[in-house]
Amino acid sequence: MDNNVKKIVELTKDNRRIGFITLFEDDSVGVCLKDKCYVTKPGQKEIFYIAQAWYTSLFPGLKVVKDEELRVEEGEEPSETILLTDEKCPSCIAVKEFLREEIESGKIKVVDMESEEGKELCDMLNVNEAPIIIVKYYSDEGEIFHRCKISTEGDDLKITCDEEGFVKKKVE
Repeated sequence: MDNNVKKIVELTKDNRRIGFITLFEDDSVGVCLKDKCYVTKPGQKEIFYIAQAWYTSLFPGLKVVKDEELRVEEGEEPSETILLTDEKCPSCIAVKEFLREEIESGKIKVVDMESEEGKELCDMLNVNEAPIIIVKYYSDEGEIFHRCKISTEGDDLKITCDEEGFVKKKVE
C-alpha cells in the first residue's frame, strides 16, 4: 500500500501524544495538534522541520518522537489516513470532492462503510456515521486508530480528532 508518507514525527508531552507532523512524498506537510489539522501545499518540506522547532519552543517539555521510533517493523509505513464514507451519504460526496486532490494523490484512502474493511473499522472504532476520518499510526503498543469528525466552517473543511479516542490493536 502506498500512502505517500516520507517522514512522520509524533509530538508528546508527559508521555501523552498531543499531535504529529507528517512530510508527504510531494513535500507537502501535515500538522495535527490537539483537535486541529493543517496541510501545506506541495513543495514546502522546510515546514516539516520548522514546525518541529516552533512547537517545541511553544510548549516546554514537548518531545518530538522521530518516525524511526514509531515503526513497528522495518519497511512498514508509519501512518495512514482513511476517509470512511457511505455511498448513501450526500455529505460524503461533498467531502470527497473537497479532498479530491489528497485522495487522488494517495494521501487519503477512501473506504466505504459497507465494505469488509469498512465494517471492521466501524466495529472496532464504534463508528456509525459517515463521513469520518481515521488516522492510523504505529507505536510500540501496536496500531493506534484516531477518529476525526468532519464539519464545515464557512468555506473550509474542519477536522476535529478525538483526543481520548484511541483504540489499540496489538500487532502480532
